[in-house]
Amino acid sequence: MGWSLFRRKTLVLALLAVWGIGNQAFAEAPVQVQAPVSSSVQPLPPAASVLPPEVHALTWEDHPKVRQALAYYLGPGRAWVERCLERAEPYRDFIHMRLEQAGMPDDLFWLVAVESGFNAAATSRAGAAGLWQFMKNSVDGYGMEIGTFVDQRRDWWKATDGAIQKLKDNYRVLGDWDLALAAYNAGLGRMQYILRKAHGERNYWRLLDRGLLPRETAGYVPQLVALARISSHWASWGFPVSWNPSPVWSRIHLERMIDLRLLADAASVPVEDLRAANPELRSYLTPALRHGYDLKVLAQWVDPLEKALSDPHLKLIRYYLYPIHSGDTLSEIALWYGVSMPMIEHNNPGLDRSRLKIGKVLVIPAMRDVGPYRNGESRG
Repeated sequence: MGWSLFRRKTLVLALLAVWGIGNQAFAEAPVQVQAPVSSSVQPLPPAASVLPPEVHALTWEDHPKVRQALAYYLGPGRAWVERCLERAEPYRDFIHMRLEQAGMPDDLFWLVAVESGFNAAATSRAGAAGLWQFMKNSVDGYGMEIGTFVDQRRDWWKATDGAIQKLKDNYRVLGDWDLALAAYNAGLGRMQYILRKAHGERNYWRLLDRGLLPRETAGYVPQLVALARISSHWASWGFPVSWNPSPVWSRIHLERMIDLRLLADAASVPVEDLRAANPELRSYLTPALRHGYDLKVLAQWVDPLEKALSDPHLKLIRYYLYPIHSGDTLSEIALWYGVSMPMIEHNNPGLDRSRLKIGKVLVIPAMRDVGPYRNGESRG
């Protein structure tokens, strides 16, 4: 097939497809890709000890939807794939390592692309968040907390471990990786219902052909398979190849609330880089969680950060001190300082929000820079 004809076909496909991350629906007509992968084609050799992705970890079905996904990713979606590769770099080696440690197919790495495009800040229309797109009601049992200070669905370390456990749970129940992936999208209960309705059929691809899968789930596994197939031979498909290793990450356990601005300044660490490494934080303040909080840091930051944290003379959180005046309400004070009422109560044990004592000095975490509160100004 000539290149011009290939481009025309992929353009028609793009116009027919309703495309969105995690919800890509392809047209039904099969599309022949220009350069199918041959077993004789080998990826470029790795540099140093960095290994390429596993090949053929999942069943690579030659299905029309896989071919259509390939046609999109190699045509109109090529720029999106390249952006995914760029966004994946900070987490790439970490996710591969976690999958290997769990004894799971390495191709599951590409589930992150299908879910979020490797964007840790991604939020779906339905409210799913983070690299692995967890819903608020799906984090129970997977080690993530959502609260005033933090939304750990965006914690790429915790969410990766949670997603791996969720996929293992799906596989344990369904006994098949294609079905486990489908359940990650559609929900385990719904997939069990579909399988009961299928009267014994347990092959994802035949369930797809029989129209038994939800629309989004029908395109879900083919998209992952197509990306995994392309990733085995980047250069053959015309993508830039890089074997540069990802950053090496560590975690520092915190039992107290810390202002990242003060900590970064004390340790001579770029504060915005430290904040970007922890996108689950709602502000520069770390949470005071029951089991503590794990701050994700680059390996080269560990020593200076731990030195700053262990210095008893450093005050690593900034507070405002506000004396209560007549007519004050806790809600208005909280609004002015940009904090929640529970945050003020947490820092002022014994405070009764319904009966504020005039003259009592409130200790308020400094979430933002504001002047002194004066009655009524928070409404302005």
